[in-house]
Amino acid sequence: MLEDIFADQDRLKPICVSHGIVKLSMVDQQYYSSEILPDHDLILLVEFAPNQQVSYFDLLRAARDLSNLLGDKKIDLRTRNSLRAYHRQEMLDSAVVQYAA
Repeated sequence: MLEDIFADQDRLKPICVSHGIVKLSMVDQQYYSSEILPDHDLILLVEFAPNQQVSYFDLLRAARDLSNLLGDKKIDLRTRNSLRAYHRQEMLDSAVVQYAA
């Protein structure tokens, strides 16, 4: 079972709000194998506000800020549609919500 990795919700909320994140979840560690995600500590699924336009650079900035909050862990920040189809549903089912607006 996954834990709440963001113990400091008072610091997480402003980061999510500033980046337009409405939901942030962590994927089960079974998907962190070298074939799926080498060189990363965490896979985080992000959902943005429906009217939020997000560029690749916006994702990088959000990942940087979340990484800093977690002591510089390497984060792979993904949207639902960026997950590989082969593992998508399993990863979504395993995800544990860390923040929801």
